[in-house]
Amino acid sequence: MKFFLHNSSFEDSEVVLIGIPDESGSRSKRKKGVSKAPDSIRMVSNERDVFGKNRKVQSQTGIIKKKICDIGNVEKNMAKKTISKLVKKNKVPIILGGDHSITSEILAGFKNLKDISLVYFDAHPDIRCTREKYYGSVVCDVLKLGNINPKKSLFIGIRASESEEIKNLKSENLFVITPYDISNLGIKKIFEKIKKKVGGKIYISVDMDVLDPAFAPGVDTPVPGGLTSQQLIFLLKKISSLGLIGMDVVEINPKYDEQKMTSHLASRIIAEVIQSAR
Repeated sequence: MKFFLHNSSFEDSEVVLIGIPDESGSRSKRKKGVSKAPDSIRMVSNERDVFGKNRKVQSQTGIIKKKICDIGNVEKNMAKKTISKLVKKNKVPIILGGDHSITSEILAGFKNLKDISLVYFDAHPDIRCTREKYYGSVVCDVLKLGNINPKKSLFIGIRASESEEIKNLKSENLFVITPYDISNLGIKKIFEKIKKKVGGKIYISVDMDVLDPAFAPGVDTPVPGGLTSQQLIFLLKKISSLGLIGMDVVEINPKYDEQKMTSHLASRIIAEVIQSAR
């Protein structure tokens, strides 16, 4: 089954959706399940975002006019090669995970692009550098690639950090926006800070546990006190309008997803970003 916005051949497409149904980098104490997320997102998008005679739900801020191709799922070990081909063809990849370790494999496919701004939405900073190639070391692995500019990158939604991660965030001088910051300053002021920080080549990584569990129960490591769904959508739309080169949505576990809320929200997030991306 294709994502509900699939409307184009690969050659004619501007945006390409790819699933990477892999959880080999997960160390979650919960049972396995995030590998089922790409197909869960696709299925619920067709169940809830298409009505009657193929009448598709549009975004909050306008009609989605882009040409979109869903090319199905690929293995994690093919991610770098697949993304590299898309980048060469000037297509914007949107990836459905999978655990968060896929992000480093994806960004390796952008090796010929430099000075990338990484905008990392997550409850956890994932910057444990004593290990590598798993969902807790993503940022360490990514920074080793050499194509990310830490000075133009930032974390949003962080609220559950280990002592090693706090130390590493400080040593790398990485900019962090917490849910408290958003409540304290207001969403518009937060975006102004983001706008001043990032460059024109933005890669967005969204771990769905950035959201409060009330909005996204179907994740492996839920943490109370997260973003609301509308806060996340607002920031994603604004940030993607500044120059999006790619995005991933990761860490949904359909086993714990009450009424498929999290998969459906992921579907809506993707639609909103596609509409706003420039």
